[in-house]
Amino acid sequence: MSRNYPVTSQIFAQLREGDAVYVDKTQFLVPLLSQEFNAAFFLSRPRRFGKSMIISTLEAALSGQKELFKGLYLYDKIDWIKYPVIRFSMDKLGNFGEGFKNALFFMVSQCADKHQIVLKSNDYAPAFAELIEKIYDKYQQRVVILIDEYDKPIIQGLEGDNVSLAETNRDILKPFYGVLKPSGDFLRFTFITGVSRIAKVSIFSDLNHLSDITLNEAFSTICGFTEAEIRQYCRSGLEELAQKEGVSVDAIMAKIRYWYNGFSWDGINFVYNPYSTMHLMQYQQFDNYWVATGTPTFLTKMLRLHTNFKMKSTKVHKMAYNLHDFRKWSVVSMMLQTGYLTFKEPLGDDFFMVYYPNKEVEESFTAHLLGEYADKDPSEARVTASDVREAFLQNKPEQVIAIMTDLFKTLPQPFFFENVETVDKAGNTKIVRKSVTENFYHAIIYLIFNILSVRMNAEILSSEGRIDAVVETDSHIYIFEFKKGKHAQEAIDQMIQKGYPDLYRLSKKQIVLMGVGFTAQKRGVSDFKIMPYLPVSAWTN
Repeated sequence: MSRNYPVTSQIFAQLREGDAVYVDKTQFLVPLLSQEFNAAFFLSRPRRFGKSMIISTLEAALSGQKELFKGLYLYDKIDWIKYPVIRFSMDKLGNFGEGFKNALFFMVSQCADKHQIVLKSNDYAPAFAELIEKIYDKYQQRVVILIDEYDKPIIQGLEGDNVSLAETNRDILKPFYGVLKPSGDFLRFTFITGVSRIAKVSIFSDLNHLSDITLNEAFSTICGFTEAEIRQYCRSGLEELAQKEGVSVDAIMAKIRYWYNGFSWDGINFVYNPYSTMHLMQYQQFDNYWVATGTPTFLTKMLRLHTNFKMKSTKVHKMAYNLHDFRKWSVVSMMLQTGYLTFKEPLGDDFFMVYYPNKEVEESFTAHLLGEYADKDPSEARVTASDVREAFLQNKPEQVIAIMTDLFKTLPQPFFFENVETVDKAGNTKIVRKSVTENFYHAIIYLIFNILSVRMNAEILSSEGRIDAVVETDSHIYIFEFKKGKHAQEAIDQMIQKGYPDLYRLSKKQIVLMGVGFTAQKRGVSDFKIMPYLPVSAWTN
């Protein structure tokens, strides 16, 4: 079968003229384009999630290219008026400070040259304001502003682990975006996209007419694909993939759902990752396409410092989506904005449970995070996890402990200590070096267990307490309790006294209790005890 799924182009005209698969999202543009005069909107979505395609589609529609929309929902829904369009993408400016100001001015100057306009100002922000007014005067028509990846010059500072550079570019962008409000008399339509919603940038503080549709339920599926859309537009690819794997279309759809579905901005409507889905249809092979395009290292570095953060069952308010302060930023906020966490379950009063969207994100991000914790390349971290998995499947718990012990011994010694700021009675501040808490050891083990491709649960509540971790294979259930210090027997006693095995008495599997102690001095596992518990067949009521 011939395949023409867009895996590189995000240009609307190329897809339409080249007869490539285009998933019609133009129904979402109708309420946006129906507003008169200076309508302005903002949309946040993760990278490679279709934001640029929305911008490109809006550019084609607002520049009057009606024939490109033949057969699409928008075709007969709007008045086709040709407006002058200013389209900027901040994705590749790649500068900081004065270099960034010069890049912005050059971008504005190029647009002026395109419209054969001479600018008097040589300052980037006033030049932008002058450009808008002169284009309006030249065409006697209100101007359309389309800005893609508005926050990339800020985020690149964070990705380089330099908050000061991020703040510098943020402050440079404030007057640039601040031009839009006083230029309102010359504007017809403004649409701005980005990954983050950064509260201290002028588009939010100055443009009080800007409508943020990011968490608006009506636009929850404007980017990404619904299952109905995949079945409609990717039918031949689905059939080919199902034939290749020797299963039904419904079965292959279930596998795709497991790999790539699960992104949501309202906890109700869920979409598939469009980048990974199109690559799957084109290449007919499951892979970590989206994650392979780049995992933000600043996220994994920050998470190593937040060992109390739980990936599962995290409750947040929807305001967690906002990024307020680079120096006090929330791990949850950045993971939500970048797509590594998503709203999974609405709890009422604007609260949600959040978790990884799907297999691709969970498995790949966990490997990157394990690599950060264990000071390894993510590929090496996967090998370690694979070795642990084989030990579990072969029911060799001693080997599991041996691999853990070897892993911890390879970690740099500073990882086992942290500097803690303390204040004495006289009010003097000093830094004290202390060994890391149990959470550090827990985090590494949970990350290993989480990419085993066997059933694993962490911090399970029982009537008497909280079980640290459980790994389940076809024949065995391993219950873990972790302690700081040489207290493996104490861990075993706690599991028995609190009846942790009772939760699994109907499983018909051999239960094994695993008590593990950690110390910084031993750089990892200092004590362990493995105790096979009575099999279910030996239990009585």
